[in-house]
Amino acid sequence: MKTRLEFACEKGINHPMALKTFYARKLRCINRDREMGLAARMHARMAGMRGRSILDVQGARRQRARQNRLNPSLTRHLILRYLLHGYEIKGIAFSTMVKTFSKANRTMPKAAVLGFPVAHSRSPLIHRFWLDHYGIDGTYEKFAVRPEDFKSRIEALRQEGFVGFNVTMPIKGEAFACADRVSAIAEACRSVNTLWWNADGLLVGDNSDVYGFLSNLDEACGGSWRGTRAIVVGAGGAAFAAVYALITRGLNDIAIVNRTPERAQAMLRRWPEQVRLSAPDLREDLQNADVLVNASPLGMHGFPPLEIDLDALSREAVVYDLIYAPRQTTMIDRAKARGNQTVCGLGMLLHQAVPGFAHWFGLRPEVNDALRQRVDADLVAAGL
Repeated sequence: MKTRLEFACEKGINHPMALKTFYARKLRCINRDREMGLAARMHARMAGMRGRSILDVQGARRQRARQNRLNPSLTRHLILRYLLHGYEIKGIAFSTMVKTFSKANRTMPKAAVLGFPVAHSRSPLIHRFWLDHYGIDGTYEKFAVRPEDFKSRIEALRQEGFVGFNVTMPIKGEAFACADRVSAIAEACRSVNTLWWNADGLLVGDNSDVYGFLSNLDEACGGSWRGTRAIVVGAGGAAFAAVYALITRGLNDIAIVNRTPERAQAMLRRWPEQVRLSAPDLREDLQNADVLVNASPLGMHGFPPLEIDLDALSREAVVYDLIYAPRQTTMIDRAKARGNQTVCGLGMLLHQAVPGFAHWFGLRPEVNDALRQRVDADLVAAGL
């Protein structure tokens, strides 16, 4: 008769997310808080247990474990015994166990960012930082994919073991069309930037730009920011995400500024009660705005700056620029000089990466100072 260990190995369990999925179904293991990663759940349960330790039973192996020289078969045994029977595991870093366990099975979760072009993307830097920080044996790559090749390429990558993707311009629309199921946010924005295959094999799409936009805004303003009126510059995918995010915060008067009003009509049709085109004289809208958002490419490296006269803008208003390269745009410089609260785009880039990492690698990461410094240093090295 096969042991549970042998059965689990045959099933190809090789990383925290797979462990959680398998034992949640087969053994009804702990799954009370789905928002917490497997590591957090394990550490929480370990801290509250008083059962006998596996290492107390297997005393001869204790010293090797505490020196972080875990044998792969022992690591696999410890993890499975913990999930099966709830034994306490003393003296072992969870990340060390998971990393050794993954290497023993010679497979690892893989994700990537897709776009055209994609060479400029900082997503690999962000996700690889988290993989290293949490000791997860996974990979994150980037691939240039043309819109017409998108569907065939993701299927080919799935066969290579990829579990999901970030999607950047210009293929967010193709990602939305290819997904078998999309979140309510992605449906509202008609755009997808995060993809993963669920337990049923369905390709699920989400738009994490909305989460990133609001998390960055709240972090910069020191709380859950609220307002009534806004001005949003742009009418592309980023602008859709910004407008929807602001609507969820209760804003009911959002003026859209765009060189081609026809492109803004899609927003007006989507949210006719909250969205309108800006007044011919922008000064009127500026006087009443609680937040001014640049969701256009103007100000980005290689593009002309956004030319808006801020003299009429209230000094109580927030100025939010989604651009992160350069790290500080001309509009942000001018807003700071006149005393406005400013929000730069780098934080949105970092926060929007969180949901995807949680789906692919089974742990919800933290946006911390070390990550900011790593990405900031990369931008400085690139002269941005």
